[in-house]
Amino acid sequence: MKKYWNHIVSGLLIFSVVAGSYATASLADAREMQKEVSIDDKSSSYGSKAAIQNDVYILPLRMIHDLAKVELTWDNVHKRAEVKSQGKKYIITAGEKVVQTSSNPVRLKTPAELRNGNIFVPATLLAEMSGAKVTISEDDVAAKFTTANYYKMHPEGEPDITLLPMKIGKYDYIEGMKLKVSGKTYSFPDWKGMWGWNYKPELITEDISGDGHKEIIVVNTLGYGTGLFNQEVKVWNPVTLKEEKIDSLKKIVDENIESTIKADKNQIQISLQIKGHKEPITQVIKDPYASEMSLNDGLGFGAWERYMVTDGKLMMRASANYTNISPAGDLIVTFQYKDHKYQADEIKYEPLGD
Repeated sequence: MKKYWNHIVSGLLIFSVVAGSYATASLADAREMQKEVSIDDKSSSYGSKAAIQNDVYILPLRMIHDLAKVELTWDNVHKRAEVKSQGKKYIITAGEKVVQTSSNPVRLKTPAELRNGNIFVPATLLAEMSGAKVTISEDDVAAKFTTANYYKMHPEGEPDITLLPMKIGKYDYIEGMKLKVSGKTYSFPDWKGMWGWNYKPELITEDISGDGHKEIIVVNTLGYGTGLFNQEVKVWNPVTLKEEKIDSLKKIVDENIESTIKADKNQIQISLQIKGHKEPITQVIKDPYASEMSLNDGLGFGAWERYMVTDGKLMMRASANYTNISPAGDLIVTFQYKDHKYQADEIKYEPLGD
């Protein structure tokens, strides 16, 4: 019996990374610690200038230039700054808690303050004026800004192709994506995946079909956890304006793989037959507790599933497990475009440790 692991889309897996991202410290210690500021996951020099004022994380106003395209002017006579951003005007006066705007005033938790020739404002005001998002760590040590550019991707050297999210969910999990190609927009509501922290979509343009035209390939990470990692791949043809079909791991395994697992006192014996190969692949795993283990009837596939483009070919590497958590090796599939879809052309098995 073959076993498959469903794609991981639970926010709980993503949450485990988010919740553990900042080192814990007492609030009193945090006031003295070096502050960290990042913009779109890249460290910013503004961390050395950040401070806590009346329990509010404050930063120099001029940092706004790194967050968005704005007009910033300074009136030295009245000690106030004017920011024009996103069709709105903000007037910030040193020592004042109220920011006048072209609509409703904004009330700050701590007044704007002049420090060493710079006017400092709350990080949250910087975010509001620039349209960025900001997250402050619970210990007040780190501020993480995410700008609109964070959710735009271009293949290297191809600015006319842009990948954008349709809906940004909790923990930057994306539901639906859009492609802008040469000024035209194409929507894909079923494309999903992570767009933050260590994982973002991979956007590739390469001729993987062999038709002489580059396809647009998007590899999305759906989720991860202990011993688990799942991706999916999408291929869009900019000539036919259609998304191409790709055989799933389950279909490939069902049609091409047979395997058995046996155990004696101190070893596990695996036999794997790949369709079209003359001889089965045999593997022996030494384990003194082999006879006591709860083994799969056959190898389970997909606890770990990753896609890549190598030498002009779409490829997949998927784990093969002999228990729910114990990998025996990897299945390596090279795809070929045939009969209007991408299907397995070459299948290899690589035992763990080889």
